[in-house]
Amino acid sequence: MRILAVDTSAPTATAAIMTDGKMTGLYSLQTNTHSTTLLPMIESMLEKLQLDVQDFDLLTAAVGPGSFTGIRIGVSTIKGLAFTHNIPCIGVSSLEAMAWTISGFSGILCPALNARRNQVYTASFECDGINPPKRIAEDNVLPVEEVCEKLAQYNKPVYVTGDGYTMLHAAAKEGLLSPTPEMLRYPNAFGAAQAAQLHYSSAEDKSVFTEAHLLPVYLRKSQAEREREERLAEKAEK
Repeated sequence: MRILAVDTSAPTATAAIMTDGKMTGLYSLQTNTHSTTLLPMIESMLEKLQLDVQDFDLLTAAVGPGSFTGIRIGVSTIKGLAFTHNIPCIGVSSLEAMAWTISGFSGILCPALNARRNQVYTASFECDGINPPKRIAEDNVLPVEEVCEKLAQYNKPVYVTGDGYTMLHAAAKEGLLSPTPEMLRYPNAFGAAQAAQLHYSSAEDKSVFTEAHLLPVYLRKSQAEREREERLAEKAEK
């Protein structure tokens, strides 16, 4: 099976190609311009590997949580390719995809994305360093201190990845979190491809994997919506 995966849920724009479980292509850039970066990355990989979109069996995008604008770009790109070429597509949690990038560690895996206001988008997974990560906490948006309290309940090494890494390490008690090498602290679309293959292969009904069912997952309202509601609430109090 050949899979094309993208993840634009964080400041890292990343696209990957996985062929029969092996990574055959990967591009990652730190950028704030996902809209002008993602398609050229995909086109460059296809050209260098002498592939066409029609050569893929499955397309996938990290659907969130994370950057509202970034998620929309990644999801709309995959939806467009899936519809145009009639290829199955599947959305995966951006946090689950990130957990796959550190699945070589044994212990608790904690992907964390900066959600602003001293909060992070996060989830928890357990892994033995060999088998796929096993989810033990659902995707959520939580204050940094609360995440550290929850992680302290596990009697196992805890590894953090994502741009919330520094936030959690700054707030955690000494010895709570194990260090994660810097190269593994960033989203990697190969993780999205691995998660997609697992979910797709285990699904009984594969007819649902169409562009119509590929939707973003935000967990909370956008910053603009929250600020608008706050202004309206302030006016109502006066």
